[in-house]
Amino acid sequence: MKKFLILIMLLCGINAMAQENAASLPELQEWYSIKGGVSGIISYLPGFDSVGGGLNAITHRRRNSDPVFYNRFPFDTASQFQWKVNGAYAVVQIDFNNDGIHDYLDTKGRIYTGTKKGEKPNPEPVRVLSRGIVDKPFIHDFNNDSYPDVLLWNIGADFEIVFGNKELANIKRTIKRGPRSAFYFLGGYTNEEDKPRIILYDNEDYREGFYLYGIRTASKGDSVEIFLDELDKIEIQKLNKDEPQRYIPIISAIYQEKENSIPFVNISKKDEDNPNLSRRYGYLVQNDTFMPSRNNAPGSGPTGVLKGSVDGDSIPDVFDMGILKINGNNTIVYKCFSGHPLFTDSNGKMYFIFNTKCSGYGDIQYIGDVNGDGIGDIAFGCIGDYFSIYLGLDWRKVSVNEVAEYNSFKLHQNIPNPVQKDRKTLLPVSLKQGGNYVITLYSLQGSKIKDLFNGELSEGEHKIPLDLMGLSAGMYIVKMNNGSISRERAIMIGE
Repeated sequence: MKKFLILIMLLCGINAMAQENAASLPELQEWYSIKGGVSGIISYLPGFDSVGGGLNAITHRRRNSDPVFYNRFPFDTASQFQWKVNGAYAVVQIDFNNDGIHDYLDTKGRIYTGTKKGEKPNPEPVRVLSRGIVDKPFIHDFNNDSYPDVLLWNIGADFEIVFGNKELANIKRTIKRGPRSAFYFLGGYTNEEDKPRIILYDNEDYREGFYLYGIRTASKGDSVEIFLDELDKIEIQKLNKDEPQRYIPIISAIYQEKENSIPFVNISKKDEDNPNLSRRYGYLVQNDTFMPSRNNAPGSGPTGVLKGSVDGDSIPDVFDMGILKINGNNTIVYKCFSGHPLFTDSNGKMYFIFNTKCSGYGDIQYIGDVNGDGIGDIAFGCIGDYFSIYLGLDWRKVSVNEVAEYNSFKLHQNIPNPVQKDRKTLLPVSLKQGGNYVITLYSLQGSKIKDLFNGELSEGEHKIPLDLMGLSAGMYIVKMNNGSISRERAIMIGE
């Protein structure tokens, strides 16, 4: 029920956003996509090892409820791994025992040991205890014992902290009732003094707002007690308990550029004169106090925060969900902002858009550099049965005059995917202008294999037949070039 209410709120917020013309924005390239997912939650696990040496992993749940781990090495969207049948797809990575090897906690409460490079991951859990939601884990040493812990907020009004330990089998947790009904957990961060802080949204009978809490712990025998201290709040008083909800917590966000830096909180609020419109207000949290950013003029802002950069610099970026006018049509898209400038200007500069096949809410995660071009990339999971990877882009290398050409054609996922035994497949492409196009097949290592197409194509939609006879099963890269702009897409050939 809670997820349904959040989704309704989010969609209301989207419909209220101002429309913008996207013609001047480069569109991120979809590099890989697959249907069959049933959840919008994705986890990114950097350093996930596998036999032969692993790079990282991306988890996403499929129809059979098992987690799928993609990208275990560069370019890999085919390899899969799971710990348990009906396993949890949402996973937090944390070195619970400080042995230098990542451990893993899934949303079903199972703790798995990490593995040394080149060893097969351990399929059996060493501890089962948690019941928290791990899509917003807050990692911190809450009890100051030098072992990292993780705070997980539950569906109800309580939360838990899972405490690290030298022996994984002895890891314990403490469940704590929240200070309010806590309809929404915005997230956690560390303040300037390395103290843990959390921000909650609550909507009670006569008040509504966002509340800042400090977390303290104390040992009590073999257990740990948790204490919450209210430090500050952004609150609306209500004259009538039946007054409608004013804030939209699901499209509010915390941004902290690095640990112990001053965080920025972006809060979405319905307009007082027109409740069908939402406006964004920015606050810095300094000395445990909410402080309006500049003149706090309402403007655009993030609804979500990435854990890394997808625009070619070293600063984590943010994204927003809204309605843009593309080719004369109102389209739901995600807008990417460069991280740092957004929080010195309430109308921060958008740098990219990416248009998904998802009409509902989706989860976006930074996933490192998938294709080896030196720029971080994005994974997108949609509640509506869709998973995709988008390549990051250095916006400094795309001038205003180049944007139209950059967006002039798209490669879509080949049909079927993966390619079957007959080695025949169709490559759908969308062209805004006709011309000569070349489609070339490459190995994952970048070696050219052969040209698959070279000829004239008219403006519009095409499904180009590709003949892959003689090729062994595995991952390949297809690149399309019009003489000045090149697009690429990963394809898979099955056994």
